Amino acid sequence: QGSYSHSSTGNSAAENHNLHTKDGEIIALERSPGSTRPVSAGQISIDEWIGNEWQEHRYKKLEDSDLLFLSRAIHPESFNSVALHFDLNQMDVEEIQTGQQTDLCCQMLNKWKFKNGDEATLGKLIQNLFSSWISENISVEKEELKSAISKMTMVNNEETAS
Repeated sequence: QGSYSHSSTGNSAAENHNLHTKDGEIIALERSPGSTRPVSAGQISIDEWIGNEWQEHRYKKLEDSDLLFLSRAIHPESFNSVALHFDLNQMDVEEIQTGQQTDLCCQMLNKWKFKNGDEATLGKLIQNLFSSWISENISVEKEELKSAISKMTMVNNEETAS
């Protein structure tokens, strides 16, 4: 279990299971050996999590440049757990990790896009990141994701305007 080296020692783990507040939302953290699982105090929706800017672009087919922006929101240490939410199997993960030593998160999204073809839309990608964040809130950086969505939708709006 080498990937879970961040578990707390001593009494801090026991004190740490109380409520944490972040941007006005309350998330109770349940500690189990080696992993942190957020349990929302009332189900949080994707729109409450990152806003609804993505909604009108939910059926947008993803370009490679979009994947590069979006992959920056994924914490590399959480690569394996995020890959599970994108339905990538162990063989996919090993292929990505041996084939490419740089930007594994971007490679993971490319692999997912390739496997899903036309089904690989912004909406689906965001749902996968959201489920990953729900199960392990350090896996996805919310502000980075919002910023990536803004960059993508801004570029798209400029294209439609011209």
